Amino acid sequence: MKSTATPNGTGRIQSVDVLRGLIMILMAIDHVRVYSGIPAGSPDPGIFFTRWITHFCAPGFAFLAGTSAFLYGAKIGDTAKLARFLVTRGIFLVVLEITVIRFLWAFHINFSEFFLAGVIWMLGWCMVLLAALVRLKPKVVGWIGLGIIFLQQLFSYVPLIVPESGRAAFGKIWEFVYPAGLETFSSVSVLYVLVPWIGVMAAGYGFGVILQMDAEKQRKIKFGLSPYLQPHSAE
Repeated sequence: MKSTATPNGTGRIQSVDVLRGLIMILMAIDHVRVYSGIPAGSPDPGIFFTRWITHFCAPGFAFLAGTSAFLYGAKIGDTAKLARFLVTRGIFLVVLEITVIRFLWAFHINFSEFFLAGVIWMLGWCMVLLAALVRLKPKVVGWIGLGIIFLQQLFSYVPLIVPESGRAAFGKIWEFVYPAGLETFSSVSVLYVLVPWIGVMAAGYGFGVILQMDAEKQRKIKFGLSPYLQPHSAE
């Protein structure tokens, strides 16, 4: 099945690459702080704002991963191939998270003592989930993503429909999807759940449609959105 997207060119969009590079630099700075043993809540302005700005990094990673998936799909023109790429790349990231990255955080291989589901874990599984959506029109994928973001709290009620006798066992898995206040495995640290992050990635995929438009259409869309993105002072 061929992609419904029609690219205006095959060159890379430099602004996307620059933004992704900036995100990686910011996270590298923050990880140096962690390894140095400096707490995130320091009153020092440099430490405070270094940590504060990194809150934009995970959304940026997930959103731009979706955008990049769209652009790659537009380039190759084959959604089946794109889906295979997302699955294989996503599984690779998950394996990388629970092996190399985990070891570099804990410096041991005792999984019964420490298992980390971090940002790379989340990105990997979200790529796998996105692979199931790319056969839809990109605009539809974008709207699905926004729906997941804005309605994410509904996922906290899912365990309630599970019979109470099996809720504890179900919760151990569901806590990887969305925090519902249930207990997960004792050795597991779930830093990043899959919802709403799959929504962020799907929204980024839909955003790729805008990047394929000509400059004038992009300008009109940005001006149309700007009133909703700017803070309003009380009269």
